[in-house]
Amino acid sequence: MRTIDITFDLETTSLQPTAAIMSFGAVAWNREAKSNPFLLNDNMAIGCNDGFGRYIILAPHLSQQFVSGFDFDRNTARWWNSQSDDVKDAIDMAEPVRCERLVTEFSHWLLNVLDVAGADSYRLWCQGSDFDLSIFRHFLSVFDTDHLIKLHHCYFRDARTFTLEAVEAIFKAGKWGELVDTPDYKYDDFCANPQTIYAHLPQMTERVKDLLDYNGELSARHSVLFDAAHSSWNVWLLRRCVDAVIAGKSLPMEDIK
Repeated sequence: MRTIDITFDLETTSLQPTAAIMSFGAVAWNREAKSNPFLLNDNMAIGCNDGFGRYIILAPHLSQQFVSGFDFDRNTARWWNSQSDDVKDAIDMAEPVRCERLVTEFSHWLLNVLDVAGADSYRLWCQGSDFDLSIFRHFLSVFDTDHLIKLHHCYFRDARTFTLEAVEAIFKAGKWGELVDTPDYKYDDFCANPQTIYAHLPQMTERVKDLLDYNGELSARHSVLFDAAHSSWNVWLLRRCVDAVIAGKSLPMEDIK
């Protein structure tokens, strides 16, 4: 059985599990890839811009969620209002669709990814265990009446928990100096604020960015595609490092760079 990995990300109107979703994005990637994890045209021939391509971006109707009782938070609105125009524009990267259509299009996209990748199942990744997953579960409980999206507990992973476990394992194996090439950045700095590790890891190469970024979506920081792609990249990179630790080998940082 072969499993393919899918990372999804959300922009929402609240931090509550019942928050309305403003923007939804997902990207497919291959955990076994050696130099480029994303399913791109020159890699596994998934289409570009037909709605069922290498990634998917959808914007469910807010009015439909509002009348369905979803949560809209004033403080969250104030936060969005304080952001730059570029960040605000990233929310509007897709035309609004009915919420049921988000479910069907995402379901069709998942099936297409499985078919092209020759996989039997998928694993859904999100940023953290207490935000995206609970909000998406609630959204599907209301609008996925046909249960098109499989939500078995074995299908989910979150990037933040994986990062904490992976970096700790790499540090305990004495490989911190191979993982991070910034002498001033210490393991204690990571423990104090785990998200700081990402700035000290190899970034996506320009070639990978160019291939993935079909219409400029990846260049919009804080967009759902930007966050999903970078989360996928970091999880894939750290997983390769953990595999090297288990095998007793040096970390493959030069290969990744």
